Amino acid sequence: MKNATILFAALAAAALSADVLVPPRRPTPGPAPVLPAPMPPAVTTPRLGADEKPPAIESYSVEARVNGALASVRALIVIVNPNGRALEGNLEFPLPDGASVCGYALDVNGAMTDGVVVKKEKARVAFEKEVKKGVDPGIVEHVKGNAWRTRVYPIPARGARRLRLDYVAPLAFAPNGDAALVLAMPRTLLKERAVTITVPMGGGMPRPVLGGLGDRRFAEAEAVWRSTACDRDVTPDADVMVSLPSPPDALVAVERIGDEHWFAACVKAPAFERAKKTPPVTWRILWDASGSRTAADVAAARAVVEKLPENACYELIEFRNVPEKPFVCATRAELLSRLSRVDYDGGTDLAALAAAHRANVTENATLLFTDGVDALAEEAPDFGAVKPVALVSGAVRDMESLRRACGGRVVDLAVRTPEEALDFILDPPPSVEAVVGEGIANVQGVGQPAEGRVTVLGRLVAESAEIRLDYGRGRTSAPMAVSRSGARKGRLVATAWAARRAGELSARADANADELLAIGRRYGIVSPATSMIVFETLAQWLEHDVEPPESLAEIHAEWARRRPTAAQRAQREEARRAKYMACLRREWENRVAWWENPMPPKPKPPKSGLFGGVDASMNLRVSAEARRSAPPRAAMANFAAEDMDEVVEDAAAGTAPMASARAMAAEEPVRLGHVVKLSGEKRSKAAAASISVKAWDPQTPYLTAIKDAKAALGPSGGVAYGEYMVQRGKYASSPAFYLDCGGWFFAQKENALAVRILSNLAELGIDDPGMLRTYAWRLREAGEFDAALAVLRKVAKLRPEDPHSFRDLAIVFEERGRRDMSAADISSALANYHKAAFTAWDRDNGLWTAIVALEELNALVAWSARAKWPDGKAPKVPEYDAEFKKLLDLDVRIALSWDVDNTDVDLHVLEPDGEEAYYGHNRTSTGGLVSHDVTTGYGPEEYLKKSAPKGVYKVLANYFGSRQQT
Repeated sequence: MKNATILFAALAAAALSADVLVPPRRPTPGPAPVLPAPMPPAVTTPRLGADEKPPAIESYSVEARVNGALASVRALIVIVNPNGRALEGNLEFPLPDGASVCGYALDVNGAMTDGVVVKKEKARVAFEKEVKKGVDPGIVEHVKGNAWRTRVYPIPARGARRLRLDYVAPLAFAPNGDAALVLAMPRTLLKERAVTITVPMGGGMPRPVLGGLGDRRFAEAEAVWRSTACDRDVTPDADVMVSLPSPPDALVAVERIGDEHWFAACVKAPAFERAKKTPPVTWRILWDASGSRTAADVAAARAVVEKLPENACYELIEFRNVPEKPFVCATRAELLSRLSRVDYDGGTDLAALAAAHRANVTENATLLFTDGVDALAEEAPDFGAVKPVALVSGAVRDMESLRRACGGRVVDLAVRTPEEALDFILDPPPSVEAVVGEGIANVQGVGQPAEGRVTVLGRLVAESAEIRLDYGRGRTSAPMAVSRSGARKGRLVATAWAARRAGELSARADANADELLAIGRRYGIVSPATSMIVFETLAQWLEHDVEPPESLAEIHAEWARRRPTAAQRAQREEARRAKYMACLRREWENRVAWWENPMPPKPKPPKSGLFGGVDASMNLRVSAEARRSAPPRAAMANFAAEDMDEVVEDAAAGTAPMASARAMAAEEPVRLGHVVKLSGEKRSKAAAASISVKAWDPQTPYLTAIKDAKAALGPSGGVAYGEYMVQRGKYASSPAFYLDCGGWFFAQKENALAVRILSNLAELGIDDPGMLRTYAWRLREAGEFDAALAVLRKVAKLRPEDPHSFRDLAIVFEERGRRDMSAADISSALANYHKAAFTAWDRDNGLWTAIVALEELNALVAWSARAKWPDGKAPKVPEYDAEFKKLLDLDVRIALSWDVDNTDVDLHVLEPDGEEAYYGHNRTSTGGLVSHDVTTGYGPEEYLKKSAPKGVYKVLANYFGSRQQT
C-alpha cells in the first residue's frame, strides 16, 4: 500500500507550519517539494488613507461536522474597524475544492439576520445602491474557482460587525484512500479563536488526527469523536487540519428533506493493474509564467519536473497573456535551467494557450503546469482532441474549469507527492463510466478518476438500493447498500449535490445561468449565478423585490402583504420606462435646439470658476494630494501650473478619434472621448487642426531606476525589462506601478512587453470593473484594440446595468472599424451606441450618458453612409425613431469619462479668448456648451462648439471628490 500523501502524512507527523508541509518518505525518496502557502481568510479595504489601518478579523469561531465523505462548516467572524470613519470591508476567502457557501448572516441592530439567495447581478446592484444611501446591507458572492468574498457595509468607526458563513465541502482524499478536512485560519492576532470538530464513530471510523491546535486531541463523546479548543490572544500560524487515516472502504450517508431522500456513497477505488509504460522521449511543457505564481507554487511544480526523464526532449512553451514561442531543451537539466530564468509577470489567458495548442497539435505527452487562475480568457479553454494533463499548485484555482478543459486529467499537487504525480501522468487511472443501480436518480459522479476514493451523490427513490461503479472494460466496484432506514433529517447531502452540480455548470456559467439560478434558489447555495444578500429594513426588501428570510417572521408577513403583484410591477416598470424616454426626448430636443442656435440668449459674464482671471497659457493639473482630500470646488490651491493638459488647436476635429488623455494620476485615469468626422466645408477646415498631449511623467522611483538601467546598459528592451522585474518585486501589488511602466514601455515601442505588463491589472482586479476599464483604456490608447475589446466585454458582463459599459465597447469597436474599414466592427459599434442611448437606465447619470451616446450614434451613422466599404456591404444600422436622428456637426467636441463610481470629476475648457466653460458657466458668449454636471461617477461630461474661432482651447479635468466608502 502506498504511504499517505503530503497533506495526510504531515498531519500524522504533526509536522505543521504556515508555509511547508513535509511529504512522507517513499521507497525511493525524492526531494521534498515546498507546497503553496495556505490562503487564509483576510479583510481588505482598498484606498485607505496613509494614516489609516485596514479593518481586521478580531475573533474567529468555527464549528465543523463530518458526515461520511462530506463536512458542514459554520464560521462566526467579528470584523473590527480601528479608524475614525465608517468603511466597507471585503472578507476574501478560498474554500476547499468542490465546496460552496450555503448560508450567510449579518448582525443588524444587534441580531443576526439571515441572507437570502438572489440572482448575482440583482444582489450586487441592490447592495451598491444601499451602500450609497449609507445603510446596512451585506452580500456574499462567488468570485471565481474556489475564491469567495463577502462585502460588509458599514463597519462603524472604531466599531465591529459580526457575520456568519456556512459552507459544505467534500473531504480531500489521498491516492491511498486516507481522508482529511482543512479549516483555513486567519493569520492575524485574534482576541478569541474557538474550534469545534465532530466526527461520527460508527461504521469503523478511526480516531481522527488533529493538527494546527497544539497538543489537543479528539475525545469520545456520545457516539462521536469531538475536539473543542478555545484560545485568547492567539495568532494562528497554521490551518487546522483533521486527518482520517484508513477510514472504512465504504462511507455512506443518507438524509431526508421532507419526502425526499438523498445519499452520498463514497467507496475506496480498487487497486487496478497499472501498465508499466515506457516514458515518452518527447514532451510538451506548457508553463504558467504569469505574475500570480508564487515561489512556493513554482517550487511544487519544479519538483514534478525533476522526476521527468533526464534524457528526453522537451518543448517548453511559457504562457502569460499570450503563449511565447517554443523553446526546445535537449535534456531535463536544460529544461530546469531554462525554468530557473523564467520571468513571472503578466496575466493568464488559458484560452489563448489552448488555441495555440490546437493550431500546432503534437503527439508528444503534454503537461500543463499552472496555478489555476485564468484572469484574461473570455471563454473556457478548448485544447481540442489532444488534451494536456494539468498539474495545479496554486491556493486559488478553478479546478472544475481545468477538469473540463483537460478531460478530467487534473493533478492537485497540494495532495500528491511528485512520484504520485508522475504515476498519474504515465498511466492515468480509469474513470467512472457509469453508476449502476435501481431506485436511484439525479446521480452525480461519472467521469471522476478512480483513484483514492470515488464519491457519488444522488436521490434515493426506493426504500433501498445497491450501487455499483462501472470503471469500464468489465471492471466494477463492490456493491454499496443505501437505505432509507435510519436516514437522518438534514440538508448536507442535498446541498453537496447542488454544489457539485453548480461546479459542473460553472465552467460555462453564462450558458448555464438559468439552471445555476434555479439550483441556487432551491438549495440555498451561492454560485456563479447567485449571491446571498442581507437587508436591514422592510423598505429595502420591498424596493429591491427580494423575499426576506422566514426567520424574519414579521417582516416576511408584511412583505408578502405589501409586495406588488406581477402585473403591478410590470405596470410600474412600463411607467418608469415611459418617464425615462420622455426625459430623453426632452433633453435631446434641448441639445438640438442649442445646436441650431448655439449663442446664449444674452451675453453672460464669466462666473467665478476654477480659473477665473488666470492666464490662459497656464498648464494645470490636479495633484495627488488634492484628489485624496476631496477639496471644495473653490480650493484652487490644489492645482499646480506645471504639467499636463490637452491643447486643441484650430478647434476642428480630424478624421481619426481624439487621442486619449493621459492619466492625471495613476489611480484616477481620465480619458477624453473621440470626436466625429466632419463633412463638407468643415472637412477642409479640419486639415490644420491638431491635438497635443504633454507626455505624462509620474517621476516615480521605479521608472527612474528603469530609465537609469537603460541609459547605463543600453537601449534594448531586455535591459529595461530586467530592471522592471527587479522593481516589480517591490511594487507588485500597486496598480499604478503597472500603469506607469506599461505606458513607458509603449513609449519605447516595446508594445508586447507593455501589453504583458498591463495584463497584471486583470489579476489584481479579476472582477473589479474600475481596474479592468483602466486596463482596457490603456490598451486602446496604444491601439491594441483586440485586447481592449476582450477586457471591455468582460466589464459589460460584470456591469450590465451601466450604460458606460456599452459606450466603451462602442468607442473601441468604432475605432477599430474605422482603422480596418470593417463593416462588422462598425455594426457592433452602432449596436452598442444604440443600447447605451435607448435603454431605460436605472442609475443617476444614465440619461446623460444616453444623450452622449445618441450624438455618437448619429455621427457614426452619417460617417458610415459616406464611407466606401471594401465589399460593398455597409454596416447594419439599428432602427430608432426619426425624432432622434440628427447629426450635430461640430468644430469641437470633448467628452470626459472616468473609471470610478460615486466620484465627481468636472470638465473645464478655457476658450481662446480666456472665457472658461464649466458646469457653473455652461453657455459661453461664443456659443460653447458644457453638458450636465455628473457628480455620481463615470461621466461623461461634454464640451461642444458648433462654430469654433481659431485658437488654442485648453482642456482641464478637476477631480472634485469622492463619496466612495472604500
